[in-house]
Amino acid sequence: MLNKINTTFNIRDLENLSNIKAHTIRAWEKRYQLLTPQRANSNDRIYNIEDLQKLLNVSLLNSKGVKISEIAELKTSKLTSKVKEVALLSNNNTDFYLSRFKVSMMSFDSQLFNSIYFKLMKQFSTKEIFLDYFMPLLKEIGLLWQTGTISPAHEHFMSNQIRQKLLFNIEKLSQDIFSNKEETYVLFLPQGEIHEIGLLFIYQELLACDKKAIYLGPDTPTENLKHLQKIHKKITFVSYITVLPSNDQTENFLYQFDKDILRAGSDKLWLAGRKTQDQNKNTVFKKIKFYNSLTDLVNIL
Repeated sequence: MLNKINTTFNIRDLENLSNIKAHTIRAWEKRYQLLTPQRANSNDRIYNIEDLQKLLNVSLLNSKGVKISEIAELKTSKLTSKVKEVALLSNNNTDFYLSRFKVSMMSFDSQLFNSIYFKLMKQFSTKEIFLDYFMPLLKEIGLLWQTGTISPAHEHFMSNQIRQKLLFNIEKLSQDIFSNKEETYVLFLPQGEIHEIGLLFIYQELLACDKKAIYLGPDTPTENLKHLQKIHKKITFVSYITVLPSNDQTENFLYQFDKDILRAGSDKLWLAGRKTQDQNKNTVFKKIKFYNSLTDLVNIL
């Protein structure tokens, strides 16, 4: 069941979480006694969170060119030290931090998540952390959820960890913004759409660029947007849609938004997210602009 929170894993779970093929895991167990799983009544292998963490460490070292025979000889403490050493020497330690984030998710460990995040903060901007670490992580989490490797609780835990960091950054940026610019950015999600992490990131970047922005958030009725037009003369509406409107309703949503909301000569709509990638970009919507990715959108700010 997807709602059940796993505290143990089968070999397919480990394959999905580590990207190491099941037959390779079996071979390493047999040849090097790399892992010593328990056995279920059906004789299937059963692994715990420590096995997962070890395999992620092994995967990282092996991807950096360390031979599996050498890795297998390392005790747990030495293995962890070796991983940190290799990560520090590497020009690209993305895999190291992503594997740590996954461990924090599987063990619901907020302290571990925070320790990784603050280490990244010493090296990268909040924009870089989101695009280079959080976005790939969220994409992988989506795939893990679809395969049943993780439960909704894991996805909610990690999404809320990331959301908290964005809200903290937004709060800091908001204290320094006193924009009197004519153009206003209004961020919203259509009715029924509740996945706001991408939109929060755009809001963070608008504030970082000293833009005048209003955040309405998830599940916003389109008609309500007209209230802002009574106050603001020039609005760029911004939305990030991943689930809703449904595929058969997206074109109609765009048509109605263009017809009923966008004022000629003053308003625009910027759209990003998975749903926009399904649209034909050669549309008649002159006031609507589509972005293939968050990176494309924030890079024009």
